[in-house]
Amino acid sequence: MGRESRALAPQAAMLACGAAMLALVVAAVPLSRLAHQSLNASGGSVPVWVVVPFGVVGLVVAWRRPGNPLGWIMLGGAFCGALSEDASFYTVADYRLRHGGLPLGWLALLAQPGWAPGTTPMRRWPRSPPVCRTRWTWMRSARTWPG
Repeated sequence: MGRESRALAPQAAMLACGAAMLALVVAAVPLSRLAHQSLNASGGSVPVWVVVPFGVVGLVVAWRRPGNPLGWIMLGGAFCGALSEDASFYTVADYRLRHGGLPLGWLALLAQPGWAPGTTPMRRWPRSPPVCRTRWTWMRSARTWPG
């Protein structure tokens, strides 16, 4: 495997994740109509208008600096939020309105808590990337909050 193919592998993965996130965001519109809900109605997940900017910034950071984990964490968190929001809409449409008549309703029930894996890496932001170590050291040394 040459250097060029190794350099393109993270960009291909990032573009695939960005395209999947875009497809999930676009799918939220008909799914919200199917569930008779607004796009702002976050049924236990992050609304679309929060996921899109988070994903775009993550995509830009991951594109410009593939070695920086912040971009990948933001992109993954946006993907998980969009997946969870779509699953919420589909679950409402299937079990509340159509009483289990839509196909793959059980899969939507399993995917709805998809926001949780997207928030887990965010707890480590101040400690993980080398870019933020100098900016966050004052916060760790200040100890202004309990804990």
